[in-house]
Amino acid sequence: MYKVIEHRARKYLDPITGKTHIAPMPDEIRKGGLLGADVTASIAFMKGRCHMSCTTIREFFRELMKLDISRSMLCKATQKVSKSLGPCYDQLAQRLPKESQVNVDETGHHDDGKLHWTWCFDTSLYSVFKIDKSRGSKVLEEMLKKNFTGVIGADYWGGLSQIRPLV
Repeated sequence: MYKVIEHRARKYLDPITGKTHIAPMPDEIRKGGLLGADVTASIAFMKGRCHMSCTTIREFFRELMKLDISRSMLCKATQKVSKSLGPCYDQLAQRLPKESQVNVDETGHHDDGKLHWTWCFDTSLYSVFKIDKSRGSKVLEEMLKKNFTGVIGADYWGGLSQIRPLV
């Protein structure tokens, strides 16, 4: 269940100057955005984990919740969650070069008509994904560093062996 709360900012007209003044929204309201934490997290889950399109997510909220959310608001909510996860992503990416074993794979996809690669760096406890225009070993060096001493688990694609010889 959700609850719709409407916040309004008072608008005043200065009778002397004729200038309009709008009272500011409290910081906690402004920072929270138009969607609450539960709805924002639900949107991120549907987009990320369930691989739902914005159109499908929009239909879900419209049909089941009787809540009309625009595609742009869905994108904004997804970006908000992505941004909030940035520090966690950075921590895990910094931890990768210290791992004893990392399984690596990449798969191609098109973004706006241009080929990109989604790289997966998988450890026993976590996975880190990186999207890059390159399928080359520069991505490995960026993520694992040149002095990586662990074991890389991979398929037989030649670019994966360029960071150092696989034993």
